[in-house]
Amino acid sequence: MIAITILLIVRLLSALIMNYSSENLILQNGLIVLTTKDTFFWKYFDDWIVTYKQNEVRPVTLQKYYIANQVIKELWSKVKISDITRELYQQLINLYGKKHEKQTVEDFVHIINQPFRDLKYDGLLDKDPTYRIKIVTTKKVVKNSRKYLEISEMKKLDEFCRKDDGTYTNFIDILLRTGFRYAECLGVTMNDIDFDKHTVSINKTWNYKTDEDFQPTKNSSSVRTIEVDDYTLRCFKRNAVGVNDDEPIFRKAGIRFNSTVNDVLKSIQERYLHFDGLPITVHGLRHTHASFLISNSVSIQSVADRLGHADTITTQETYIHLLRKQKRKDNDIIMKGLAEL
Repeated sequence: MIAITILLIVRLLSALIMNYSSENLILQNGLIVLTTKDTFFWKYFDDWIVTYKQNEVRPVTLQKYYIANQVIKELWSKVKISDITRELYQQLINLYGKKHEKQTVEDFVHIINQPFRDLKYDGLLDKDPTYRIKIVTTKKVVKNSRKYLEISEMKKLDEFCRKDDGTYTNFIDILLRTGFRYAECLGVTMNDIDFDKHTVSINKTWNYKTDEDFQPTKNSSSVRTIEVDDYTLRCFKRNAVGVNDDEPIFRKAGIRFNSTVNDVLKSIQERYLHFDGLPITVHGLRHTHASFLISNSVSIQSVADRLGHADTITTQETYIHLLRKQKRKDNDIIMKGLAEL
């Protein structure tokens, strides 16, 4: 009886696939979801996310897909798959670009292009609507921060953090001294620290958005062990009192959102240190650390290894402005040396 039932199901599936060559079958929650050209695009995109992205990408990345589809629901609520053309897609981008900066629009297009290409592959779209699409935005970029501090400013910030010696200033100083990404530093446990060898290992991050558990690092190259100084070790240790060895030290100490740390960092720069120009953000501490390394003639390979970059090309592209600045200083030293011959 069971064998006959299975055979009937197989034949039914085969018939469906044969009869719907221009339609798409998606398995969702144990049920077959039939997608046709009359399906609303937002509905297809919703099913597509569950089928192809859920359990395949990190939660923070998955959330970006759902946010993109929320935009689709608002702007294309009645658009069916059969309605989609290059012109309609370009109009969508133009509309989205009126309220968002170029980088945000580029990220949005990168996400939306993926289901479009699958629709073309599955025969639900006759032509690829992503072909020669232009990123259009009328929103001007408002610079709200600098990328990094000058070395003299870095020293002043370090001095302030040492004197204050609180949880937030300890955390800020560690970022300044290590170049760790925010979630990397938040995910450090006592098990990751070797006090004898003066090292800290980055092998996971803390998902501060859901605040539920650890998550993988940004990529495999982000997994690394770096040497740190005595003061950095002290900052970790003083905040680990009462924290189990496998628990995230600074999360247990009360730090969660990067926006809160950004507010503290901004206040320090504006109210106490009175730096010229706009304040840097938490991520700017990573750039400042890179600037410190480069200005001290640390090799580009060592900079890449310490920051957890996949290769030196990534480092060179990210910090090209710092490398050029250092090159000018090096040339001045060379010219001065030649003049003294």
